Amino acid sequence: MVLYEILKTNGRDSFKRQKIHLLGHSYGTKMISLASLEALRYYLPDTAIPANKENSPEISQEAPIESLVLMNAAFSPDDLNYLYDFQLWPVRWLPLKWLSNEKIHSLWSHIPRKAMVYTNTDYATGLFYDSSQIIFNNPHGQWVDMVIKSLYKDGRYIPVWSELHYLVASTGQLVWNIAGSAVYWTGRTVSSLPTDFAHHIVHNDTFGRSWAAKILNVPHYFLPLDKILIYPRGDNNFSHQQGFWRTTTPALGRTGLHNLRRESKDQFGVTNLFTREDTGGFKGFLDNDTDGRSNINAETFATMACSMERDSSEKPENFKNNLLFFSFDGSKVYDGWYPWVAGSHGDLREPDSVENCPGEKIEKREATFNFITKFTLGDRYPYTNTTPAYE
Repeated sequence: MVLYEILKTNGRDSFKRQKIHLLGHSYGTKMISLASLEALRYYLPDTAIPANKENSPEISQEAPIESLVLMNAAFSPDDLNYLYDFQLWPVRWLPLKWLSNEKIHSLWSHIPRKAMVYTNTDYATGLFYDSSQIIFNNPHGQWVDMVIKSLYKDGRYIPVWSELHYLVASTGQLVWNIAGSAVYWTGRTVSSLPTDFAHHIVHNDTFGRSWAAKILNVPHYFLPLDKILIYPRGDNNFSHQQGFWRTTTPALGRTGLHNLRRESKDQFGVTNLFTREDTGGFKGFLDNDTDGRSNINAETFATMACSMERDSSEKPENFKNNLLFFSFDGSKVYDGWYPWVAGSHGDLREPDSVENCPGEKIEKREATFNFITKFTLGDRYPYTNTTPAYE
Protein backbone atom coordinates (compact mmCIF):
# COMPACT_ATOMS: atom_id res chain seq x y z
CA MET A 1 0.00 0.00 0.00
CA VAL A 2 2.99 2.32 0.41
CA LEU A 3 3.60 2.28 -3.35
CA TYR A 4 -0.09 2.99 -3.98
CA GLU A 5 0.07 6.03 -1.69
CA ILE A 6 3.12 7.26 -3.61
CA LEU A 7 1.29 6.88 -6.93
CA LYS A 8 -1.80 8.59 -5.56
CA THR A 9 0.05 11.62 -4.22
CA ASN A 10 2.60 12.00 -7.04
CA GLY A 11 2.23 15.44 -8.62
CA ARG A 12 -0.28 16.79 -6.12
CA ASP A 13 -0.20 20.13 -4.29
CA SER A 14 1.61 22.00 -7.06
CA PHE A 15 4.61 19.66 -6.90
CA LYS A 16 6.08 18.50 -10.20
CA ARG A 17 5.10 14.97 -11.12
CA GLN A 18 8.06 12.60 -10.66
CA LYS A 19 8.93 9.55 -12.74
CA ILE A 20 8.82 6.40 -10.63
CA HIS A 21 11.24 3.56 -11.38
CA LEU A 22 11.03 0.13 -9.73
CA LEU A 23 14.09 -2.12 -9.46
CA GLY A 24 14.52 -5.45 -7.70
CA HIS A 25 17.06 -8.26 -7.40
CA SER A 26 16.57 -11.93 -6.48
CA TYR A 27 13.59 -12.34 -4.13
CA GLY A 28 13.23 -8.57 -4.15
CA THR A 29 11.97 -8.87 -7.73
CA LYS A 30 8.97 -10.80 -6.50
CA MET A 31 8.28 -8.25 -3.80
CA ILE A 32 8.49 -5.30 -6.18
CA SER A 33 6.43 -7.14 -8.82
CA LEU A 34 3.61 -7.93 -6.40
CA ALA A 35 3.79 -4.41 -4.96
CA SER A 36 3.50 -2.87 -8.43
CA LEU A 37 0.52 -5.04 -9.35
CA GLU A 38 -1.31 -4.35 -6.10
CA ALA A 39 -0.61 -0.62 -6.34
CA LEU A 40 -1.80 -0.48 -9.95
CA ARG A 41 -4.87 -2.57 -9.08
CA TYR A 42 -5.95 0.14 -6.66
CA TYR A 43 -4.74 3.03 -8.80
CA LEU A 44 -6.23 1.79 -12.09
CA PRO A 45 -9.26 -0.36 -11.25
CA ASP A 46 -11.00 -2.11 -14.14
CA THR A 47 -8.62 -0.64 -16.71
CA ALA A 48 -7.33 -2.39 -19.81
CA ILE A 49 -5.33 -1.30 -22.83
CA PRO A 50 -6.65 -2.21 -26.28
CA ALA A 51 -4.18 -3.82 -28.66
CA ASN A 52 -3.94 -0.67 -30.81
CA LYS A 53 -2.79 1.52 -27.90
CA GLU A 54 0.92 0.81 -28.23
CA ASN A 55 2.95 3.84 -27.13
CA SER A 56 -0.10 6.08 -27.20
CA PRO A 57 0.42 9.53 -25.59
CA GLU A 58 -2.22 9.06 -22.92
CA ILE A 59 -0.38 5.98 -21.68
CA SER A 60 3.31 6.69 -22.12
CA GLN A 61 3.39 10.35 -21.05
CA GLU A 62 1.36 9.99 -17.85
CA ALA A 63 2.44 6.49 -16.87
CA PRO A 64 1.97 5.93 -13.13
CA ILE A 65 5.20 3.89 -13.12
CA GLU A 66 7.92 4.71 -15.65
CA SER A 67 9.93 1.48 -15.54
CA LEU A 68 10.18 -1.96 -13.94
CA VAL A 69 13.50 -3.84 -13.96
CA LEU A 70 13.91 -7.37 -12.53
CA MET A 71 17.47 -8.62 -12.02
CA ASN A 72 18.00 -12.38 -11.45
CA ALA A 73 14.35 -12.88 -10.56
CA ALA A 74 13.87 -15.58 -7.91
CA PHE A 75 10.26 -16.38 -8.67
CA SER A 76 8.22 -18.18 -11.29
CA PRO A 77 5.33 -16.67 -13.28
CA ASP A 78 2.79 -18.59 -11.19
CA ASP A 79 3.82 -16.61 -8.11
CA LEU A 80 2.04 -13.54 -9.46
CA ASN A 81 -1.42 -15.13 -9.36
CA TYR A 82 -2.42 -14.20 -5.82
CA LEU A 83 -5.77 -14.10 -4.08
CA TYR A 84 -6.86 -10.67 -2.92
CA ASP A 85 -10.31 -11.43 -1.54
CA PHE A 86 -11.61 -14.53 0.21
CA GLN A 87 -15.05 -15.07 1.65
CA LEU A 88 -16.32 -17.99 3.69
CA TRP A 89 -19.91 -19.09 3.36
CA PRO A 90 -21.55 -21.80 5.47
CA VAL A 91 -21.50 -24.31 2.66
CA ARG A 92 -18.78 -23.01 0.36
CA TRP A 93 -15.05 -22.37 0.82
CA LEU A 94 -13.93 -20.67 -2.36
CA PRO A 95 -11.47 -17.94 -3.30
CA LEU A 96 -13.68 -15.41 -5.01
CA LYS A 97 -11.14 -13.00 -6.44
CA TRP A 98 -7.63 -13.64 -7.66
CA LEU A 99 -5.26 -11.82 -9.98
CA SER A 100 -5.60 -13.50 -13.36
CA ASN A 101 -2.96 -13.60 -16.09
CA GLU A 102 -5.09 -11.26 -18.17
CA LYS A 103 -5.29 -8.74 -15.32
CA ILE A 104 -1.52 -8.90 -14.78
CA HIS A 105 -0.97 -8.14 -18.46
CA SER A 106 -3.50 -5.31 -18.35
CA LEU A 107 -1.97 -3.65 -15.27
CA TRP A 108 1.66 -3.97 -16.35
CA SER A 109 0.77 -2.61 -19.77
CA HIS A 110 0.62 0.80 -18.08
CA ILE A 111 4.39 0.66 -17.49
CA PRO A 112 6.21 1.85 -20.65
CA ARG A 113 9.56 0.16 -19.90
CA LYS A 114 9.76 -3.36 -18.50
CA ALA A 115 12.79 -5.66 -18.44
CA MET A 116 14.25 -8.69 -16.75
CA VAL A 117 17.87 -9.85 -16.82
CA TYR A 118 18.72 -13.55 -16.58
CA THR A 119 21.94 -15.59 -16.85
CA ASN A 120 22.62 -19.22 -17.64
CA THR A 121 24.94 -19.67 -14.64
CA ASP A 122 22.48 -18.35 -12.05
CA TYR A 123 22.29 -21.61 -10.11
CA ALA A 124 20.33 -20.10 -7.23
CA THR A 125 17.30 -19.63 -9.52
CA GLY A 126 17.89 -22.82 -11.52
CA LEU A 127 17.83 -26.39 -10.25
CA PHE A 128 18.19 -25.33 -6.61
CA TYR A 129 15.09 -23.16 -6.86
CA ASP A 130 13.21 -25.99 -8.56
CA SER A 131 14.11 -28.43 -5.80
CA SER A 132 13.05 -26.03 -3.05
CA GLN A 133 9.52 -26.07 -4.44
CA ILE A 134 9.11 -29.64 -3.21
CA ILE A 135 9.09 -28.37 0.40
CA PHE A 136 7.97 -24.76 0.07
CA ASN A 137 5.91 -24.38 -3.07
CA ASN A 138 5.30 -20.69 -3.68
CA PRO A 139 1.85 -20.74 -5.36
CA HIS A 140 0.51 -23.27 -2.86
CA GLY A 141 2.02 -21.41 0.10
CA GLN A 142 0.53 -18.10 -1.01
CA TRP A 143 -2.91 -19.68 -1.26
CA VAL A 144 -2.65 -21.22 2.19
CA ASP A 145 -1.43 -17.95 3.69
CA MET A 146 -4.29 -16.00 2.13
CA VAL A 147 -6.87 -18.45 3.44
CA ILE A 148 -5.48 -18.39 6.99
CA LYS A 149 -5.29 -14.60 7.11
CA SER A 150 -8.82 -14.26 5.75
CA LEU A 151 -10.22 -16.67 8.34
CA TYR A 152 -8.63 -14.70 11.15
CA LYS A 153 -9.44 -11.28 9.73
CA ASP A 154 -11.32 -9.23 12.34
CA GLY A 155 -12.17 -12.47 14.13
CA ARG A 156 -15.08 -13.05 11.76
CA TYR A 157 -14.64 -16.79 11.34
CA ILE A 158 -11.98 -17.95 13.81
CA PRO A 159 -11.37 -15.65 16.77
CA VAL A 160 -7.81 -15.19 18.01
CA TRP A 161 -8.14 -15.93 21.74
CA SER A 162 -4.48 -15.68 22.63
CA GLU A 163 -0.96 -15.53 21.25
CA LEU A 164 -0.57 -19.23 22.04
CA HIS A 165 -3.63 -20.05 19.98
CA TYR A 166 -2.24 -18.06 17.06
CA LEU A 167 1.14 -19.81 17.43
CA VAL A 168 -0.55 -23.21 17.24
CA ALA A 169 -2.50 -22.12 14.19
CA SER A 170 0.66 -20.79 12.53
CA THR A 171 2.44 -24.08 13.19
CA GLY A 172 -0.47 -25.91 11.61
CA GLN A 173 -0.23 -23.60 8.61
CA LEU A 174 3.46 -24.44 8.21
CA VAL A 175 2.75 -28.19 8.33
CA TRP A 176 -0.10 -27.78 5.86
CA ASN A 177 2.14 -25.76 3.57
CA ILE A 178 4.97 -28.31 3.56
CA ALA A 179 2.67 -31.32 3.13
CA GLY A 180 0.63 -29.59 0.46
CA SER A 181 3.75 -28.47 -1.38
CA ALA A 182 4.98 -32.04 -1.69
CA VAL A 183 1.60 -33.19 -2.98
CA TYR A 184 1.31 -30.25 -5.39
CA TRP A 185 4.84 -30.73 -6.74
CA THR A 186 4.44 -34.50 -7.11
CA GLY A 187 1.08 -34.27 -8.84
CA ARG A 188 2.16 -31.61 -11.27
CA THR A 189 5.49 -33.27 -12.05
CA VAL A 190 4.05 -36.76 -12.62
CA SER A 191 1.18 -35.47 -14.76
CA SER A 192 3.65 -33.46 -16.86
CA LEU A 193 6.04 -36.32 -17.60
CA PRO A 194 4.46 -37.53 -20.88
CA THR A 195 4.41 -34.13 -22.56
CA ASP A 196 7.76 -33.09 -21.07
CA PHE A 197 9.28 -36.29 -22.43
CA ALA A 198 7.87 -35.70 -25.94
CA HIS A 199 8.93 -32.05 -25.86
CA HIS A 200 12.49 -32.94 -24.86
CA ILE A 201 12.86 -35.46 -27.66
CA VAL A 202 11.82 -32.91 -30.25
CA HIS A 203 13.48 -29.72 -28.96
CA ASN A 204 16.67 -30.62 -27.07
CA ASP A 205 19.75 -29.50 -29.05
CA THR A 206 22.58 -31.33 -27.25
CA PHE A 207 23.18 -33.67 -30.19
CA GLY A 208 21.89 -31.42 -32.96
CA ARG A 209 18.57 -31.40 -34.78
CA SER A 210 18.71 -34.57 -36.89
CA TRP A 211 16.51 -37.62 -36.45
CA ALA A 212 19.46 -39.50 -34.98
CA ALA A 213 19.82 -36.71 -32.42
CA LYS A 214 16.17 -37.12 -31.44
CA ILE A 215 16.79 -40.79 -30.74
CA LEU A 216 19.70 -39.87 -28.47
CA ASN A 217 17.42 -37.40 -26.69
CA VAL A 218 15.47 -40.34 -25.23
CA PRO A 219 18.16 -41.40 -22.69
CA HIS A 220 19.32 -37.79 -22.41
CA TYR A 221 15.94 -36.86 -20.93
CA PHE A 222 16.69 -38.87 -17.78
CA LEU A 223 20.29 -37.68 -17.31
CA PRO A 224 20.91 -34.32 -19.07
CA LEU A 225 24.34 -33.74 -17.53
CA ASP A 226 25.28 -30.95 -19.95
CA LYS A 227 22.25 -28.96 -18.80
CA ILE A 228 22.45 -29.36 -15.04
CA LEU A 229 26.17 -29.51 -14.17
CA ILE A 230 28.42 -26.50 -13.71
CA TYR A 231 30.71 -27.60 -16.55
CA PRO A 232 29.91 -27.68 -19.35
CA ARG A 233 27.54 -24.77 -18.82
CA GLY A 234 25.11 -25.65 -21.58
CA ASP A 235 23.07 -22.97 -23.33
CA ASN A 236 20.25 -20.67 -22.33
CA ASN A 237 17.33 -23.01 -22.96
CA PHE A 238 17.20 -24.39 -19.44
CA SER A 239 13.46 -24.32 -18.94
CA HIS A 240 12.63 -26.80 -21.65
CA GLN A 241 15.91 -28.71 -21.97
CA GLN A 242 16.61 -29.98 -18.46
CA GLY A 243 14.64 -33.14 -19.10
CA PHE A 244 13.47 -35.10 -16.07
CA TRP A 245 15.21 -32.59 -13.78
CA ARG A 246 13.13 -29.72 -15.04
CA THR A 247 10.66 -30.40 -12.16
CA THR A 248 7.87 -27.82 -12.13
CA THR A 249 8.84 -24.31 -13.18
CA PRO A 250 12.34 -22.77 -12.94
CA ALA A 251 12.73 -19.22 -11.69
CA LEU A 252 12.95 -16.42 -14.24
CA GLY A 253 16.50 -15.47 -13.25
CA ARG A 254 17.73 -18.63 -14.99
CA THR A 255 15.39 -18.83 -17.97
CA GLY A 256 14.23 -15.36 -18.96
CA LEU A 257 10.89 -15.18 -20.75
CA HIS A 258 11.51 -16.70 -24.15
CA ASN A 259 12.79 -20.03 -22.83
CA LEU A 260 9.57 -20.76 -20.96
CA ARG A 261 7.21 -23.48 -22.13
CA ARG A 262 4.42 -21.98 -24.22
CA GLU A 263 2.82 -25.03 -25.85
CA SER A 264 -0.72 -25.82 -24.80
CA LYS A 265 -0.63 -29.14 -26.70
CA ASP A 266 1.82 -31.99 -26.70
CA GLN A 267 3.88 -33.08 -29.71
CA PHE A 268 1.05 -35.19 -31.06
CA GLY A 269 -1.48 -32.39 -31.07
CA VAL A 270 -3.26 -33.60 -27.93
CA THR A 271 -4.22 -30.93 -25.41
CA ASN A 272 -2.52 -31.45 -22.09
CA LEU A 273 -5.25 -31.26 -19.46
CA PHE A 274 -2.94 -31.60 -16.46
CA THR A 275 -0.41 -28.86 -17.01
CA ARG A 276 -0.44 -25.31 -18.23
CA GLU A 277 2.07 -23.01 -19.82
CA ASP A 278 4.98 -21.71 -17.78
CA THR A 279 4.41 -18.14 -18.92
CA GLY A 280 1.64 -17.13 -16.47
CA GLY A 281 1.02 -13.39 -16.46
CA PHE A 282 3.76 -12.84 -19.03
CA LYS A 283 1.81 -14.72 -21.72
CA GLY A 284 0.14 -11.60 -23.10
CA PHE A 285 3.47 -9.84 -23.56
CA LEU A 286 4.96 -12.88 -25.32
CA ASP A 287 1.91 -13.17 -27.57
CA ASN A 288 2.32 -9.51 -28.55
CA ASP A 289 5.93 -10.14 -29.58
CA THR A 290 5.39 -11.64 -33.02
CA ASP A 291 8.91 -10.89 -34.30
CA GLY A 292 10.96 -11.71 -31.18
CA ARG A 293 12.20 -8.16 -30.61
CA SER A 294 11.77 -8.40 -26.84
CA ASN A 295 14.23 -11.32 -26.73
CA ILE A 296 17.56 -9.47 -26.28
CA ASN A 297 20.70 -11.55 -26.78
CA ALA A 298 23.85 -11.50 -24.65
CA GLU A 299 25.85 -9.42 -27.15
CA THR A 300 23.32 -6.58 -27.11
CA PHE A 301 23.19 -6.58 -23.33
CA ALA A 302 27.01 -6.47 -23.15
CA THR A 303 27.06 -3.50 -25.55
CA MET A 304 24.70 -1.58 -23.27
CA ALA A 305 26.44 -2.60 -20.04
CA CYS A 306 30.13 -2.36 -20.98
CA SER A 307 30.23 1.37 -21.62
CA MET A 308 28.90 4.42 -19.84
CA GLU A 309 28.43 6.06 -23.22
CA ARG A 310 25.53 5.05 -25.41
CA ASP A 311 26.68 3.77 -28.76
CA SER A 312 25.01 5.10 -31.90
CA SER A 313 23.72 1.57 -32.60
CA GLU A 314 21.71 1.60 -29.36
CA LYS A 315 18.19 2.87 -29.90
CA PRO A 316 16.59 3.55 -26.51
CA GLU A 317 13.19 4.20 -28.09
CA ASN A 318 13.05 0.50 -29.02
CA PHE A 319 12.68 -0.40 -25.35
CA LYS A 320 9.72 1.89 -24.70
CA ASN A 321 6.74 -0.26 -25.50
CA ASN A 322 3.72 -0.77 -23.28
CA LEU A 323 2.86 -4.12 -24.81
CA LEU A 324 6.25 -5.84 -24.49
CA PHE A 325 8.30 -7.14 -21.57
CA PHE A 326 11.98 -7.27 -22.58
CA SER A 327 14.11 -10.24 -21.57
CA PHE A 328 17.88 -9.61 -21.54
CA ASP A 329 20.46 -12.39 -21.56
CA GLY A 330 23.21 -11.11 -19.26
CA SER A 331 25.41 -14.20 -19.55
CA LYS A 332 28.38 -12.43 -21.19
CA VAL A 333 28.60 -9.91 -18.36
CA TYR A 334 27.46 -11.99 -15.38
CA ASP A 335 29.33 -15.25 -15.94
CA GLY A 336 30.46 -16.27 -12.46
CA TRP A 337 30.11 -19.92 -11.51
CA TYR A 338 31.47 -19.92 -7.94
CA PRO A 339 30.13 -20.50 -5.35
CA TRP A 340 28.37 -23.36 -7.05
CA VAL A 341 25.16 -22.88 -5.05
CA ALA A 342 24.68 -19.31 -6.28
CA GLY A 343 26.76 -19.05 -9.47
CA SER A 344 26.30 -15.64 -11.08
CA HIS A 345 23.28 -14.76 -8.93
CA GLY A 346 25.10 -11.97 -7.12
CA ASP A 347 27.43 -10.86 -9.92
CA LEU A 348 25.61 -7.58 -10.46
CA ARG A 349 27.21 -6.11 -7.32
CA GLU A 350 30.68 -7.67 -7.63
CA PRO A 351 33.90 -5.67 -8.21
CA ASP A 352 35.25 -8.38 -10.54
CA SER A 353 36.12 -7.30 -14.07
CA VAL A 354 33.85 -8.16 -16.98
CA GLU A 355 35.99 -10.38 -19.21
CA ASN A 356 33.84 -10.02 -22.33
CA CYS A 357 33.82 -6.24 -22.53
CA PRO A 358 35.77 -4.82 -25.49
CA GLY A 359 38.42 -2.23 -24.73
CA GLU A 360 39.02 -1.12 -21.16
CA LYS A 361 37.78 -3.57 -18.54
CA ILE A 362 35.10 -2.41 -16.12
CA GLU A 363 33.71 -3.92 -12.94
CA LYS A 364 30.51 -5.94 -13.03
CA ARG A 365 28.82 -3.51 -10.66
CA GLU A 366 29.69 -0.69 -13.06
CA ALA A 367 28.13 -2.67 -15.89
CA THR A 368 24.98 -3.04 -13.80
CA PHE A 369 24.81 0.72 -13.29
CA ASN A 370 25.32 1.38 -17.01
CA PHE A 371 22.54 -0.95 -18.08
CA ILE A 372 20.01 0.19 -15.50
CA THR A 373 20.52 3.90 -16.18
CA LYS A 374 20.42 3.43 -19.96
CA PHE A 375 17.28 1.32 -19.88
CA THR A 376 15.33 3.39 -17.37
CA LEU A 377 16.27 6.82 -18.72
CA GLY A 378 15.89 5.87 -22.38
CA ASP A 379 16.24 8.87 -24.69
CA ARG A 380 16.88 11.08 -21.64
CA TYR A 381 20.21 9.32 -21.04
CA PRO A 382 22.77 12.15 -21.47
CA TYR A 383 25.96 10.39 -22.56
CA THR A 384 26.58 9.16 -26.10
CA ASN A 385 29.76 8.28 -27.98
CA THR A 386 29.62 11.73 -29.53
CA THR A 387 29.16 13.57 -26.21
CA PRO A 388 31.85 13.71 -23.49
CA ALA A 389 30.86 11.58 -20.52
CA TYR A 390 32.04 14.30 -18.16
CA GLU A 391 31.58 17.97 -18.90
